[in-house]
Amino acid sequence: MDGREVVITGLGVISAAGVGWAEVAAAQAVAPRAVEGFDASGFPAWAQVAYQVPSLRPQPYMKRRKDLKVMSRDAQLALVAAGLAVEDAGLDPREPGAWPFAAEDVALYMGVGLEPGDVTELGPAAAAARGADGRIDLEALGSVGIDRIPPLSALVTLPNMALAHVSINLELMGRGEALSPWGTAGLDAVAAAAESVARGQCDVALAGAADGDVDLSGVSRALRLGITGEGGAVLGEGGAFFVLEARQHAEARGQRWLARLARHVAHAAPTRQLGVFDAGLVGSVAEAALAGLAPGSPVAVVGASSGHPGWAAQERAALEDVLERRGGGAVEQRGGRVGWAGAASGLLELADALASRRASGGRESLVGLAWAPTGQASALVLDRVGEGGR
Repeated sequence: MDGREVVITGLGVISAAGVGWAEVAAAQAVAPRAVEGFDASGFPAWAQVAYQVPSLRPQPYMKRRKDLKVMSRDAQLALVAAGLAVEDAGLDPREPGAWPFAAEDVALYMGVGLEPGDVTELGPAAAAARGADGRIDLEALGSVGIDRIPPLSALVTLPNMALAHVSINLELMGRGEALSPWGTAGLDAVAAAAESVARGQCDVALAGAADGDVDLSGVSRALRLGITGEGGAVLGEGGAFFVLEARQHAEARGQRWLARLARHVAHAAPTRQLGVFDAGLVGSVAEAALAGLAPGSPVAVVGASSGHPGWAAQERAALEDVLERRGGGAVEQRGGRVGWAGAASGLLELADALASRRASGGRESLVGLAWAPTGQASALVLDRVGEGGR
């Protein structure tokens, strides 16, 4: 990236593998569990399990506990992951006024998912508008059903409310952006934040993504897009955030750093065949990202196949071909630890890989990949891993 060097000084991650980078790194085997949050007993077996966070507690990072009733699961995941990242950067998320920089100088970039569904709030409206044939009557939904929707539902279901809750609770008053190219949103948000720091628009940025797509609307959407289903990916949820700083800014305050953000590449190949995994597109974005690294230098490419067996095989073949032409490197597919997590897909796997290196002392460069069902792919390159301390 042009301009100032941008480094990661804080890592926050929450997924089915654990809460915090140390728990995630220590998790040897992660398996999907029975779905919680709605009754999935009438669904096929593949939809009755998911990679869910077993104990989600955003309260320690909240200014007002009563706000929990207007927080979607996405927002709760985001707040926990963001709070963990801030703590890891040597700051106290409960006392932002004590930070060594003004709140106006801290930017917030977040990848957000599609509008989260809430069965408990929207279910009564849908039931009231159901016709004799079992389908939703839109006219009845607008006349009878609408009165069954709680007035605060909009505050729960707007996707960018996750960004608002993080900003409010961590008292961030700088630039804020919510990105939603579903699937690549997390990597793209980190890249946009890094660009802002590199150009001097801010010295510090909090960047990441969170998505909790394990609900009735998420199951339906993922099935339509060919993401899940018999032999497909398992749905997941989670959040991952980085604290990004200009290197000189971090070192001036005596803060160690985990890796440098070296490069971001994004390719698009819009398609009418939604959900058809494009291994060629993923391979091309990986090849472009790797071009910025010295030939033959140690690198691991973290895949974007989200644990989908068919996608994983196609992706591995494409990436191994790219790495062979480059002169070496490893392919890591960590989707079997997190599943398909919507806007957080790709970033969760990259955070998982970085946590692993932090625990083990690994120093190879990391190339994180993400793919969206609408035909986009992104790659984010982290180099100098571990050089700034752990």
